[in-house]
Formats: sequence, C-alpha cells, structure tokens
Amino acid sequence: MTKRVVFLIQNLDTGGAQRHTVGIIKALASQFDFWIVTQDNRVAPGMITEEIQRQTVLLSHGRLLNPFNWIRIGREIAALKPDLVVAINQIPAVLVLVGRMSGALRCPYAVIIHSTSVMSFRGWVWTIAFYPAVWLSNCLIYISSNQERLWRPRGMTSRRVETIRNGIDVSKFTVPTTQERCQAKVEIGLTPDDFVIGLCAVFRIEKNHRQLLHALAHLLKKQVRAKLLFVGEGDTRRETEELSRQLGIASHVLFVGKQNDVRPYIAAMDVGVLPSTAIETLSLSALECMAMGVPMIMSNIGGASEIIQDGKNGLLFKAGDTAALIEALERCTVDPFRLSLGQQARDSITLCFDQHAMNERYRAVFDAL
Repeated sequence: MTKRVVFLIQNLDTGGAQRHTVGIIKALASQFDFWIVTQDNRVAPGMITEEIQRQTVLLSHGRLLNPFNWIRIGREIAALKPDLVVAINQIPAVLVLVGRMSGALRCPYAVIIHSTSVMSFRGWVWTIAFYPAVWLSNCLIYISSNQERLWRPRGMTSRRVETIRNGIDVSKFTVPTTQERCQAKVEIGLTPDDFVIGLCAVFRIEKNHRQLLHALAHLLKKQVRAKLLFVGEGDTRRETEELSRQLGIASHVLFVGKQNDVRPYIAAMDVGVLPSTAIETLSLSALECMAMGVPMIMSNIGGASEIIQDGKNGLLFKAGDTAALIEALERCTVDPFRLSLGQQARDSITLCFDQHAMNERYRAVFDAL
C-alpha cells in the first residue's frame, strides 16, 4: 500500500522552499501519495502541475492569531489520513505540533528548515515557538551543512537529524554555446558585447538588489560595458527601479519580472551575483546558474561556501562590502578567468549537487519515518 505524505507549507509562491518542496514531490510521486496543504492561495505561475494542484488543499482558517484555528488546521490535515506530515519552516511546524498535542494528528512528522537567520520580531516569536515543534518532531532536516552548524549549537535539534543538501536537475540546465549565449542576449534586447550581470531572486530587502546597482554604477564610470539583468518580482522592485533612475543607470538595468523558465535569461548572463545579507541557506538559483556554466559571485553567508570554492568555481565576498563586490565583478570581466570559473562551476554542480542523490536521501528518510 502506497504511503501518504502530506506537506504543510505557507504558500506555493515563488521561493526556494516552495520550489524545493514541489521538486521532491515530482521526483518521488511514483513512490508516495503526496498531498500539499497551504495556508493561502498564492501559487506562482508554472509552480505546480494540474495533477499536483488536484492534490493541494487550501486551508480555510486564515487567522493564525486565533489558537482555535490551529486545532482546526490539525483536524483538516488529519482528514487526509497521512502516514507522515512534513512541515516546511516555522509556522507550519508549530501548527503540526498543536495538531499533535490536541490529538487531531497521530502520525509521525518531520520538519524541513530553510532559513539561517530571522529578520523580524514576528519571525522571532514564531521561532521561539518553533523550538518545541522541532524537539518533539520525529526528524529535523537541514538543507545545508553550514546551516546545521549554525542552528544545532543553539539547540535546534530533534530525536533524528539529517542534513540533505539541495540539488537540481543538472540535465535541464546545460551549458550554452558561445553562439547561443550571444543569441540569448540579443533576444532580450542586449548586444553580444555587453557584460551581463544577472540576479535571479525575489525582490526582498535581504536579497540586496540595491548594492548591485551601486556596483554597476561604479563599473560604468570605469567604462565597463556592463548591463544588469534582474529576474524576479517582489516587494522592493519599485524602489529598486527608482534607485536605478536616481543613479542615472536605468538604461543599463533590465527588469524582466517573474519567469516560469529562467534558462533563457541565465544563458544571457556572463556572471551571476547573489549579494544577500540574510536568510540565504543554499540557493537553488545559484546552483542553476553554475550548472549552465555561469560563475557566481556570492556574499559569504549561509551555505555559500559549500557551493563556492573561492577563486576556483566562483567568488565569495563579505556581505555588505560593496568594494569587495566591485573587485570581484572587475575580475570577472577578464574572459579567460571568467570562462575558467564557469567550467569549474558546471563540473562542481554536476559532481556534488545533482538532485537525484538528494531525492534518494529524502525517499530513504520518508520510508524510515
């Protein structure tokens, strides 16, 4: 009899946790009966297939400040008769714990944590409640070794702890030829000679798009023929656009919005940048860029040092240090160095971050639980 696994996640909007969850479900759909339970109806275009949508339940109890709703949520999950519940991050884990304590949920549950930091008072409130939810879980799963080294000494542990590093489908992210890269630039309105700096990320304050604008302004003053390509949507997009105008570089910045398929845009990039200041754990977008032979420049937080061997397959810089970011970008304007980084980037992702190994680990853990 096929075992039923229910994922509880806040929403299915664009984000690493959402993409990670859906990726596991697609890969293991033939071995488990998966259901997704979400707290709101935000679903990114192309995030889920029709089949997954049919097995997605939208909770009808939106007010999380009402504890009675927490018990109702537990009963709603229990109605699916799961063999295992997997809670994604803080709020879902707390809700599952309440369901267990109320008697509504009796099956084992696991927790997958995607963060390395907390940015708000509300976040800390939920994190405090998150601790007992993790302690009483049947398994805690980290997605990065650095993440485990950060949280575990702070008491974030469970009766079983696993670290399963993120992975991607390397076969879908192939290295374009030089001609294909030139064509990709032309198709989005750039020229083959442009030095294209790319950032694939939701527009949120911790993603630090602003810093990249300041770095671009510096490169343009030094006569580097640079263009900046932003892929994504979010709360800080409007202020990022305004800053590009204030700096007088708007004509060198391309905003293409949220994309179902990022590969044509990665193909247009000469270098990718992730200048995050917080939360970043083990970036899927960084893995995708590197798999396509695009070297990454990353702020050295979270799992960045697990992905990047500085100077070999990419470059690391201190978070918030704009001068160091500019220096890294200038190094990547030299073709032989950049191309060498790109080749090493592809090789390292193929060797260490292929999703098949990741999915097999999740299958084994789910089976055991």
